[in-house]
Formats: sequence, C-alpha cells, structure tokens
Amino acid sequence: MAFADAMTGILYSDVGITAPGYVLWIRSDFLNAHKDIVAKFVTALLMGIRDTLINPNEAAVAFARHIAGVNLNIVKAAVNDYANLVKNALMKAPIQNKLLGYIVPEYWMNAWSYVVNYLGGKYVSNINAYYTNDFVTAANIVPPY
Repeated sequence: MAFADAMTGILYSDVGITAPGYVLWIRSDFLNAHKDIVAKFVTALLMGIRDTLINPNEAAVAFARHIAGVNLNIVKAAVNDYANLVKNALMKAPIQNKLLGYIVPEYWMNAWSYVVNYLGGKYVSNINAYYTNDFVTAANIVPPY
C-alpha cells in the first residue's frame, strides 16, 4: 500500500472550525533568536499554499515526485479536495477577505479546546500568549479567490 493510500486526516470542520488549518508551533527561544527565518518560512509556506490553491494538479505532481510508489491519482484527488475545502472556508465569514493563513481568535480558542480535549484535559495554559497573526500579516499573501 502506498503512503498516500493510508493517510487519514481530521477536518477542522468536523470539530466546528470553519477555516483552513494553519498552525505553526515554534519555540519562543528560536523565534526570538531567528524572527527573520520564521518570517521567511511563513511567507514561503503561504506562497506554497496559494500556489497549490491556484493549480492543485501541478502541486500534486510536484509532491508525488518526491515519494516513491505514490499513486498520482490519489495524490491529485487529495490535493484537489484540500483546495476545494480551503476555497469553501475562505469564502465564509469571519475569514472572508482576510489574508491567507489569518485566523480569528475565536477559532484559535476552539482549536486549542479541541487539542486539550484530545489530550484528556492535561494541558492548561494561557494559549492566547502564543497566538499571533503577525507573520501572516507581514507575509501579505492574498488568497486567489
């Protein structure tokens, strides 16, 4: 069985979050020492997402080139499904007309609640101390829709 044949995912919409999921966790010591690298990484990541949304088949071919034995048709189907899900999410409030990657605080808290629930309630933290759209705003990548 090829890797892509066995992939399983949880849609954010399955847990009440109507937004594409872009979460990047970075240690604060690394972030403080390398904000320029993080900014470049976030920009490149969002550009890749934008380009995938513009041409999902081309993105699937590029992805499949790097995994031996992967079924290109399955990868194309998965990437096209992803592009459609993101497009549908980007067309809805409250992220409609926002930059690609932007997340509103309410969705951030919903996502965090889901993670805490999944982990059995073990982790309590001021998660708002870690939430930021600063790098998304600086990247300034506009969705293609």
